[in-house]
Amino acid sequence: VELQQPASRAQLRALSKLAKDPMEKSKLERLSECDSSESAERSRRGDAYVEEVLNKRRTLLEMLHEFPSARVPLGALLGMLPPMKPRYYSISSSPRVSPDRVSITVSVVKGQSPSGRQHLGACSNHLKNSPRVWPIDGAAPLPTAVFVKDT
Repeated sequence: VELQQPASRAQLRALSKLAKDPMEKSKLERLSECDSSESAERSRRGDAYVEEVLNKRRTLLEMLHEFPSARVPLGALLGMLPPMKPRYYSISSSPRVSPDRVSITVSVVKGQSPSGRQHLGACSNHLKNSPRVWPIDGAAPLPTAVFVKDT
């Protein structure tokens, strides 16, 4: 599941229904409101959701931490989170030079979100921490799932 994308209005609305504290419930309801008026389309200033969630890239997990009275069962939490999106990388090796090997070049994603949270790219950091060459020290090769996107 995707854990690092900003919380959606629908997720915040679901949290508001679970919040026991009236102040938390009210704030979550305000954050989940959507103003579809023409003036709101032209200017998103003043939209609490945009200012407090989107602009700060606050995740659902951060919102759960801020609103502890919104107790979400694990199954419901997993159901609220979208599936992880595929990560695409370009092959940087040549089949003419190394017909039995594939190399990719990856920029490791690491930084701080506007809310102060440490942000680590899921796949790029996994690849960074994986062995450069398989197998290691004569061990059996590790299976690696690879999906090729036709471009």
